[in-house]
Amino acid sequence: MNRKGQAKGAGGAAIFVLLLAVFILLYMIFISPAEREKLLNQDGEEGNKTTTKSEKRVLLEASPGEIIANLDGSIKHEMLPVLLFLKNEPDVQSLATNLKIEKGLIGSRDHTLTFIVEDLSNLKESSLFLYVQDSKGDLRIELNGNIIFDQEINPQKLERIILPKDKLLEGDNQLKLSVNRGILSANKYELQNIEIRNNYEVQNREEQRTVNLDLPLREAELSYNLFCKTDTVITTLTIYINNKEQFKGIVPCTSVQTMEVDPEVLVNGANEIAFEIDRGEYQISNIVLNTKSERPRGWSSTFLVSSKVWDDIQAEDVEVTLNLELSGKKRKIADIEINGEQIKMDTERSTFETFITSLVKKGTNDIEIDPFENFRIDDLEIKIQE
Repeated sequence: MNRKGQAKGAGGAAIFVLLLAVFILLYMIFISPAEREKLLNQDGEEGNKTTTKSEKRVLLEASPGEIIANLDGSIKHEMLPVLLFLKNEPDVQSLATNLKIEKGLIGSRDHTLTFIVEDLSNLKESSLFLYVQDSKGDLRIELNGNIIFDQEINPQKLERIILPKDKLLEGDNQLKLSVNRGILSANKYELQNIEIRNNYEVQNREEQRTVNLDLPLREAELSYNLFCKTDTVITTLTIYINNKEQFKGIVPCTSVQTMEVDPEVLVNGANEIAFEIDRGEYQISNIVLNTKSERPRGWSSTFLVSSKVWDDIQAEDVEVTLNLELSGKKRKIADIEINGEQIKMDTERSTFETFITSLVKKGTNDIEIDPFENFRIDDLEIKIQE
C-alpha cells in the first residue's frame, strides 16, 4: 500500500512540473517582444550595474609624468659617467729560465713548453722571446704541431719570433723546441729567459645612457666633462641621440663641452644617448641633458564626487585616498592642494598614499601639485575605499 501511494504521489508531481513548463513556454511565446527582451536581459543588466559601481570606486586616474618646479620649465637630466677606451694590454708568461737543446748521432734532447692564450678573439699579437747564449745548427720551433721556425740563430742574441695567430688555440698551447742533427758532432742550443708576450686589444669604444623625457620641449642642451689618460693620442668623439649623429670631431684631452640638441630628434619616453671614440682612453663625466619644457609649472586636474559617493562619505561608510607612484630614489617634496586645503609630501620612497576624505566635497573637486624640485609621477589615483 505504501509503495503504491508513493508512486501515485510521484506521478502527480511529475504532471504538475510538466504543466508548469508548458505554461511558462506558452507565456514566453504570447507576451510582447519588448517584455520578453526585458526578462531575458535582466541578469545582464545586473552585471552591468555591478561593473558601473566598481568603476565609480576610482574618482581620478592619471599619469602626470614629469612635474616641473621651475617657472621657465627647465629640467636637468643627469646621467652616470662613461668610460671609453681602446688600448693594448700585455700579458707576459715566463716559460723557462735556462734550456739546453741538442741532437747528435747517438741521442737528442728536446723540450716542450706550454703557455695560455686567454682571449683569442681580442689577441692582437703573440710573440716568443728567447736569449741565445750558445748555438750550433738550426733551431726548430713547432707550435701546436706546426713548424713555424727552422733556421740558425747566432749566439749572444735576443730573438723575437712572432707566433702566427691562425696556429694559436684559445687556452693551452704547446711549443716544441728542437735542433737538427749534427753530422760529425752534436748540434746544440743553450737558451735563457724564454717567455711569451701576448698583446691583447681591450676596448669599450661605445656606451649609451637613457633619459626619459616628456614632450613637447622648447630647447635642449647636452653638457659633459672630458678627461683623457694621455694627451699624445688624437681622438675623434662621436655622439648619437636615438641613433642619429649629433656631433663628430676631435676633442681636447681635458675640457668641458656643451652642444645644442635639436628637440626634433628627441622622443616622448626613453631617449638613447651614445658616446663613441676611435682610439685612446676617455672618461666622460657630469653628463647632463638640460631641457626647457613647454608644459606649465606643477600639475592640476579635477575629479567628481557623485551624490551617491557623497552620501557614503557622510555616512562614514567609505574613505577617499590619494595614491601616487613615483620614479627615482631622490627626495620628492611638494605641496598638494585639494580644494585649497594643503597636504605636505616629503618622501624618498617610490609610493605616497594619504587620506583626503575630509578635504573632498560633493560635485567638482580641484587637485593641484606644486613641487619644490622636479620629479616624476608615473601614476596618480584618487579612489574610494570601503
